[in-house]
Amino acid sequence: MRMSRTSTYAIGAVLQLAEAPPGIPVPCSRLAKVGEMPERFLLQVLRNLVNHGILKSTRGVEGGYSLHRPISEITLLHIIEATDGPLTPTTPPLDNFP
Repeated sequence: MRMSRTSTYAIGAVLQLAEAPPGIPVPCSRLAKVGEMPERFLLQVLRNLVNHGILKSTRGVEGGYSLHRPISEITLLHIIEATDGPLTPTTPPLDNFP
């Protein structure tokens, strides 16, 4: 399975936030710089993760992004489906084989 660039950036950002001190927002600019991602595109990705309840955003000078729930409750599937939509099987179910 090939992952989209969107999912790759989303996973990278979530991993950075998992390593950050809990409850302290990290600015998009820092996530983009550390992850070597285009900031404008990453901003769209982060907004999508906020809309799906994976991240939360904080406005203001000390604002940024942080995890909305513990990292132990966030799966790769959550992140990929938040960015690329629901995954569908590409192989037929096993009960269809003779």
